[in-house]
Amino acid sequence: FFCTGSLLGQLRRRMARWSLLWHRRGSPLSAAVTLEYYKRSRAAGLSAVDCLELDSVLCGHFTAGDGDFAEGVRARLIDKDDKPNWKHGTAEQVPGELVQQFFKPRRQQDVIKLRDALARPWQQAAKPSRL
Repeated sequence: FFCTGSLLGQLRRRMARWSLLWHRRGSPLSAAVTLEYYKRSRAAGLSAVDCLELDSVLCGHFTAGDGDFAEGVRARLIDKDDKPNWKHGTAEQVPGELVQQFFKPRRQQDVIKLRDALARPWQQAAKPSRL
């Protein structure tokens, strides 16, 4: 996402326009968390594996009901009124402490350790599957 080049530059600009539209229309909490995610990943120079591990932490929060996901589903898919009642009016109104909580695992066992799995793929394949 942060690479250079003509095609990648065009993609960055399109992604920025889409992000701005989503920011205005979507959940303010999600927008605030996403902005922090971009800041962290760029400042720390996170690898793709690091980003995916962080994604697993964020998904744990959003799917557990910590965000506005259920309200967005209700407004868009269930009632189809496109009038969500977000927890916050704007991304700027979301407390910074709340945003920071999204980057801490809810439970340590929920964190997907991709780096460990990629370092030892033969051990992962040898494990019997559970039903």
